[in-house]
Amino acid sequence: MAYSASPPSYSLNISSGDGGILQSVSGEVFSSENTVSAVWEKSHNRIYIPLIFNTQTDWLKTDRTGDGLTNEDNDLHVTKAALSFSPQYEYSLRDFVLRAEVPVRGDAIWRGGDMTEYFSVCPELYLNWRLSARSTVRTEVSYSRNIGDVLDFLTRPVQIDRTTLRMVPGMALGQQISDSQRSLRFQDSFEPMVCQCRPCLCQELEEPASVRHGERRQHIE
Repeated sequence: MAYSASPPSYSLNISSGDGGILQSVSGEVFSSENTVSAVWEKSHNRIYIPLIFNTQTDWLKTDRTGDGLTNEDNDLHVTKAALSFSPQYEYSLRDFVLRAEVPVRGDAIWRGGDMTEYFSVCPELYLNWRLSARSTVRTEVSYSRNIGDVLDFLTRPVQIDRTTLRMVPGMALGQQISDSQRSLRFQDSFEPMVCQCRPCLCQELEEPASVRHGERRQHIE
């Protein structure tokens, strides 16, 4: 379990010829991580089965005041919970390792009386094969999904610095990432040569899909 809090007096003061803007922020985070696992090994085979339950609760308050600004504050209380079952199989020899993992995960986000649920399967595959003392083949393929955090629920803009104003849609957002990496390493008696290919596909998800994160640049004299 862990707990953290921001300094209660943290603020950003931006002065200008017409007055200025004062942005204050305070927040608290409480989280817990719980894991129960089982392992089976025989010869070159290994099966690892963890059951993981994580929770996180965020409290976030922001207040943006200045000339001409009204109702520029956020007061959020958001709780996330994730339950995952991640069976993993590994086959290993002296020069060869093959590992496959298929995490099955359920996520939920509560904000007030509203709840958003997600279900995902995120497979991973890893291969490392040492062909000889001078060459190695390595392959990694993975798919992951993230569902965002408390900052996705901001309904009013937040001043990041003197020229940047952060605005988000006020709804749960997610992200899908597909990653594939392959490499071949060959080494002669003088220096190594590495060939590597790593395509990556990243896609943002929204619930509902209508508005994306935004940052607006502004000029303050």
